[in-house]
Amino acid sequence: YVALSWPFYGSYAFYWQEFSLDSIAEALRVFLSDTGLRPVFIGAHWEPEINPMMNELQTKLGLDHIDYAGQTSMVQVFGLLKGSELFAGYQSGLSIMSAVLHNKTLALWCRGQFHDNMRWACVPPDTRGTNYTALDTTGLTVSSLVNELRSLHSKS
Repeated sequence: YVALSWPFYGSYAFYWQEFSLDSIAEALRVFLSDTGLRPVFIGAHWEPEINPMMNELQTKLGLDHIDYAGQTSMVQVFGLLKGSELFAGYQSGLSIMSAVLHNKTLALWCRGQFHDNMRWACVPPDTRGTNYTALDTTGLTVSSLVNELRSLHSKS
């Protein structure tokens, strides 16, 4: 399975304004259909209430999925991260912890929200370019996201 976290609220609005919900859904649908991996959504206990776009993403995927957002303890979330084939989502504490756990991690970042070096400074040096990939939402395309997911998934 693929652990997914897409908090479509707060300052993350800048992210999905640059790379739309439809584009995220299309990229994930292509990647998940190609690999046969199952999407497992994770997130904080407040997400089901304040993140209706996550439900929209799940619907747009059109794939069988599991939604654990708001239903797990922190220890269980870390277990879900560690047991997954990879993590994909917006940069967050979950993406950082996924990389720290040496899980394959793809995090989308939005230029201008943080200094460009932050995407690399927040994870251990040995994860950069090995199990951790950071992509900028500016100029991102569906095909480039799919290719990065495939590349990350194929790494040993």
